[in-house]
Amino acid sequence: MLEEYKAVAQQVVNELYRDNLIPFKLFPGIVICLAPDDYTVRFFDSRLYSLDVTCHEKESFKEVFRAAVLERMDKMSGHLDKKTGTR
Repeated sequence: MLEEYKAVAQQVVNELYRDNLIPFKLFPGIVICLAPDDYTVRFFDSRLYSLDVTCHEKESFKEVFRAAVLERMDKMSGHLDKKTGTR
């Protein structure tokens, strides 16, 4: 299940970057299950280390994760360029 969520997370960030909704590419490294509905997605990027996601049983992980990425990007300040942090 966690590997599936990692693949979904990569698909989501690829789509967001392609559609110019996020300013740089992201590479999910691992998805960690903290509790039955709580996950942390860790990235290979120094600008965004991780993102906590709560996804209840009847919700789509893809949609919840997408909203969480966009919300986090809206909260980030400073210069966000298209250079990757660690890749």
